[in-house]
Amino acid sequence: MSGLSQRSASSDGARSQFTYRDLRRLSNYSPHSPLRVIALVDYDAFYAQCETVRLKLDPAQPLAVQQWNAIIALNYAARGFGFSRGASVEDVKRLCPNIVLQHVATWREGESSWAYREDATDPAMMKRDKAALDPYRIQSRKSLKIIMNHLPPTPLQRIEKASVDEVFLDLSKQVHAILLERYPQLALENDQESLLPLPPQDIVLDWETDHLVDFPADTLNPHHFDWDDVVLNIGAQITRNLRKEIFDSLQYTCSAGIAHNKVLAKLGAGYKKPNQQTVIRARAVDPFLSTYKMTSMRGLAGIFGARAEKAFGSSSIADLLTISQEHMVATLEDLRATPHGHQSGIFLAANLKAAADEATPAWPCLSIGLAFHGLVKEEQKNQRITRFMPMAPEQDDGDGPTRKRIKSDPGPDISMKDTTSTLHAEVDGPDTGGTDGYLCPTCTKTIAPANVLEHLDWHVAFDLQEQP
Repeated sequence: MSGLSQRSASSDGARSQFTYRDLRRLSNYSPHSPLRVIALVDYDAFYAQCETVRLKLDPAQPLAVQQWNAIIALNYAARGFGFSRGASVEDVKRLCPNIVLQHVATWREGESSWAYREDATDPAMMKRDKAALDPYRIQSRKSLKIIMNHLPPTPLQRIEKASVDEVFLDLSKQVHAILLERYPQLALENDQESLLPLPPQDIVLDWETDHLVDFPADTLNPHHFDWDDVVLNIGAQITRNLRKEIFDSLQYTCSAGIAHNKVLAKLGAGYKKPNQQTVIRARAVDPFLSTYKMTSMRGLAGIFGARAEKAFGSSSIADLLTISQEHMVATLEDLRATPHGHQSGIFLAANLKAAADEATPAWPCLSIGLAFHGLVKEEQKNQRITRFMPMAPEQDDGDGPTRKRIKSDPGPDISMKDTTSTLHAEVDGPDTGGTDGYLCPTCTKTIAPANVLEHLDWHVAFDLQEQP
């Protein structure tokens, strides 16, 4: 493949827009490097896919995961039949007669292990049994182990388990090592403020089957590329190979997003599902974000989203990016993020425009939920979450409950090595144990049916993060 062998950087005197300091920061995982490479690997309809693989079914066979009398997850083959998560089993059978309905495993009083049971929907059993997400927890651990074994050891490996089916990868240091191997001239000592030479313009950046977000046709020198394109290309290769290894080992497909920060990587992973990966180059950020509404992004909906839409007459990011940051701050100054645990809330509007401003890149380290407005100081480490955090509505791939803004409630601490994930709250209510709610076997809270998988994802992420 072109560009894989050792090549000389441009020798015609042309200079990059990036400096040796940017390159050094890339090797240090610095959130201030415009060259940093972030990937999000997102399993496609994970709960449903686990059951499809376990039952050895053709992926084209419609399947839904059932809990009691409702559907909590469905695979891609089951879409388009007019139902979604939360639908009753009766409606699902009517709309898709050939669907496979697999009830989640359950724990039963007097038995020492969870099991898949034929009588799980018996009314008497439903009042006493507890749903067991252990099968998915086990598969999530297996997939995480594959990822850890595939990537180089520390310090080239930096992983954040965001949920049961999402993993963030900071590939910056690994990409830096590969970059210097291919272009050793970049390793020469130079003044940190000096501009790098341009990469050789005769190489071909092979994106294979990746989806590249287009940038405007009037972009200056559309055929010219710089080191930010090269590092994303390397990151895309790493991610593509990782996705293949996951499929070869477990038969699970996943999608991915590759970009310069977590916000864009997250959006990219969901852009072309299933089983595809999307690369968002710096020049494509503005047009890419312009296709979204602010309220589709975590942490920018709810009260803040409604207030911003009312104040500015639109929730479209394309419209909001035309508003000066100063005007936005002045208009929404009284809206601030609520502190959670040891985390400090930071004004929401201040960095909305920065998400599309590649001159001031940043990894929003608190969570995707504070992506545009919660930057953590670079030296801050080992953040701990001491309670569940509220979550804004968003589109997902159908393998979890609809996300809703819900009341926060104290929960067990979860320690993240370098960042903290946005985790979800349960709805308070009586412990009915029946069809009115799901009684969590871990924390004994009763969860609204629409929030079951998101709540259990919290416990899965906690368990995985606590592993040595």
